[in-house]
Amino acid sequence: MFTANKNDNLPKTTGQNFHNELNDSIEEVKDDVRYTANKAARKARGLIDTAIDSASDEIDSVKNSVSSQIRSNPLQSSAIALGVGFILGALLNPSTKEQAAKMDELLRTIRRMDKIIDESNICTSH
Repeated sequence: MFTANKNDNLPKTTGQNFHNELNDSIEEVKDDVRYTANKAARKARGLIDTAIDSASDEIDSVKNSVSSQIRSNPLQSSAIALGVGFILGALLNPSTKEQAAKMDELLRTIRRMDKIIDESNICTSH
């Protein structure tokens, strides 16, 4: 006759305990990883917010400085803006030959207008 020994259940119970402990350990590791990731995300968010605030303050400072310079030197500022606009327009325009032709036409028109103004001044001065 076959009798059950107390030790027959031991490996099954020990295996189940090991499995349960392993699952508990895995859950603890997951929780630790979540906690650490959340903590790192909060710290990164804080650093990014600080950097954004600092950059915003710096941009405001530069904006105020430029505005002050423009108000103190309006003609020089206008000339610089015109020059920068012309250079950027020439660099960013894909068709420089077309641009040159348009500039030539514009200069001819300005010369004609200047000539008409000079002629009208001559007529009115006599």
